[in-house]
Amino acid sequence: MLSVAPTANINPKKSEIIGIQYLRGIAALAVVLDHSAGMGAFEKYFGVVVFDDFLKYGAHGVDIFFLLSGFIIAYVALRPATFHPELTFGQFFLRRAIRILPLMWLAIGSYAALRILGGATANLLDYLRAATLFPVGQVAPLNIWTLRHEMLFYGLFGLSWLAYRRIRYSVFLWFAAPLMAVVSADSSKNEFWNFLFNPVNLEFGAGFCLGLLYLRTNDIKPTIRYQLGILVAATLLMISLAFLCGYELGTLKSTIFACACSALIVALAAFTRPVKCNRFGVFLGEASYSIYLFHPHIISATLRLLKYIAPTMPPQCAIFVAASSGIVGGIIIHTLVEKPLLKRLKNGFSLRRTSELPLRRTENVDYQRLV
Repeated sequence: MLSVAPTANINPKKSEIIGIQYLRGIAALAVVLDHSAGMGAFEKYFGVVVFDDFLKYGAHGVDIFFLLSGFIIAYVALRPATFHPELTFGQFFLRRAIRILPLMWLAIGSYAALRILGGATANLLDYLRAATLFPVGQVAPLNIWTLRHEMLFYGLFGLSWLAYRRIRYSVFLWFAAPLMAVVSADSSKNEFWNFLFNPVNLEFGAGFCLGLLYLRTNDIKPTIRYQLGILVAATLLMISLAFLCGYELGTLKSTIFACACSALIVALAAFTRPVKCNRFGVFLGEASYSIYLFHPHIISATLRLLKYIAPTMPPQCAIFVAASSGIVGGIIIHTLVEKPLLKRLKNGFSLRRTSELPLRRTENVDYQRLV
């Protein structure tokens, strides 16, 4: 793999957190493998469950994403020690909207177009709910559900920590709400309640607390060899344990399990640094959002094509090809679409920090690469 000079030569005050970038890419790959295996098992494609459904547990990459989100938001929006804001509420939300929404809308539009061209029945409301991140109801494509929770977290964090700091600790009640909801009246049939107090709140909270802890610790982090490989192994271990215990994505029990495991993995990524920075690992992390958004389209199209041109292909091979196409396609979209789009939008909105909010010691971090 490609590598650069040891990170010991890089001032940690002015560099991104390499391990966090690695982990973003690893989580994206886990989700891609889950969706590839799941789609490959559809009757219209190859109709076979492979590897005893082990790949399904790659869905826990989503749990890692939620913890990473909590960590990154604390890191980029708050100052060390005091935890005072680096950004106004308006600046924060504009940056989040620019980072999340335009590419998401492109993904939704392209998914809808491919579905229509493929002869599928289109439900306009599903696409509208996805495009507006409406909190309840079916969305298309299905992976947009995670962004609903992301935007809810951003809104509550922005209001409590940036706009009305006197109530900043109230967000911790939201983090803990899934545990409190267990002892409350049965609300399983209330879709909005389930959205507001979803088990994933715990993961945002765990990541956010790790981010606060990171801001309180010394900048000098221990250096370890093979950080990327260790993070891959740790993620595989979590997925394997989930498989053995039958912890599927979505339940409170499985979320608590995944939250505990993911917190350890995120802590390993954040509180250590590699001897050498693997440039491909970092690049994969940068491309993770495009990979996550667009891989369902690409996988579906690839499986359809393989079923047509090579119907006798072993399902395992078909799933590998489909997953690879989703990853490569996401990387291409990141390079040709996402990066130029974000650059143009950032320049167009002149995203700068205000003089009223002085930069912290990490002023030269490339925040766009992190978030």
